[in-house]
Amino acid sequence: MKPLPDDNDAEKAVLGARFIDDAVIKTCDLPPEAFYKEAHRLIDAAMKDLAHRKEPIDLVSVSGLLKNRGELDQCGGAAYLAELVDYVPTAANANYYIGRVRDAYLRRQPGIMHFRKIVGGFWDMEKPLADTCDELRAAAVGLAGEVMNTKAGELLTWQERQRRYSDYIKDIDRLRFLTKFPPVDEHLRGCAPGEVITLAAYSGTFKTALLYWMLLQNAMETGLYYIFFSLEMSAAKLFERETMQTTGLTGRQVERAYRDGRALVEHEAAKKLIVVDRSRLSLEKIGAFVEQARLKYGEIGGIGIDYLGLVAAVGRDPYERIQHTAIETKNLAKSLNVPVVLLSQTSRAYAPGNKREMEADAAKGSGDIEAAADFMLGLWQSEDRRLLLKILKNRNGPAGNIFEIALDRSCLRFGECKPYERKAGKGEPDLPF
Repeated sequence: MKPLPDDNDAEKAVLGARFIDDAVIKTCDLPPEAFYKEAHRLIDAAMKDLAHRKEPIDLVSVSGLLKNRGELDQCGGAAYLAELVDYVPTAANANYYIGRVRDAYLRRQPGIMHFRKIVGGFWDMEKPLADTCDELRAAAVGLAGEVMNTKAGELLTWQERQRRYSDYIKDIDRLRFLTKFPPVDEHLRGCAPGEVITLAAYSGTFKTALLYWMLLQNAMETGLYYIFFSLEMSAAKLFERETMQTTGLTGRQVERAYRDGRALVEHEAAKKLIVVDRSRLSLEKIGAFVEQARLKYGEIGGIGIDYLGLVAAVGRDPYERIQHTAIETKNLAKSLNVPVVLLSQTSRAYAPGNKREMEADAAKGSGDIEAAADFMLGLWQSEDRRLLLKILKNRNGPAGNIFEIALDRSCLRFGECKPYERKAGKGEPDLPF
């Protein structure tokens, strides 16, 4: 009898990648039994326990936990763990090795053995050939479902879709992310969990301040936690800005207060806002942070990412990286089931002075930015310093509406939002560029 299939090298590569980047454990959905070698199953269990405790996954912590459990010798000792640490030079190919381990695991499953048994029925002259073919067809479909991770239960009938919609709308008003500008929200109907709003603006147009303001306003109304991923600005500088927005003080006044040792009172909404200011985060790591926040704080109402061009992503050039990020941001929103607001720079064609009305192709880098977003907003500042917001894409209704937003620049507080009234003319846009 042939031995059961396994892929020892791939198993070692997966465990080695976890030592390099403990975020790999979040993206690895392998069950414990997927590791064929017993030593690898024990190491896998130790790593998962450390991750659950929010402890580092390194040589010292893993070997220490295995030693406490009396399992270190079964795993080949500290020397074998050290071999795993150096087994792969990078964690970048972890998903490839995870796939190899999964393939070997699936080949060991009863479905495969049953498939082989049915094939043997072709040599059973007492069994109708049609029956064997029917069994073989059913087994092949079932096996393909295991390999491709698809289930018949995911084929949704009208009744099942209606049930899901009924469940969906029960709490949707609380979970929708709003811009907090009533005329805009009336058109968009809010960004639901699993959806993405992309806000495109040129540098210096207050887009980061606007996103932060929206997160604070949503936190104030819903009482849920929101996460702001600041890939560009430090948490210290963000703190000054949020204090300006919540107190109405200028940046100079906030700085002076803290220089004098006068800490300001924490705003209720600010208590519900979590900030991560690590640079060059990948979407996978952003997802891991969100899951960690859920364990620590409970339900997450939404996340903001500042900004698309600074997300670490695969690709040979900026275009490919932005394309990848735009598409995967939508997948991230769906997998986490939270609203995502993504900031994007606009191309130079929409820089101040070019006198162009914002359009959906304004986002810098790739047409997939518009395609992947459920909603897209354009923000720009006119020559007379008015702040204009345009609905560029709207899955819930019409697009093209332009609004004027009041802004107190001294404290970055946003105020009244009203429709922009175009002047009658020859059909040309009459906007105060």
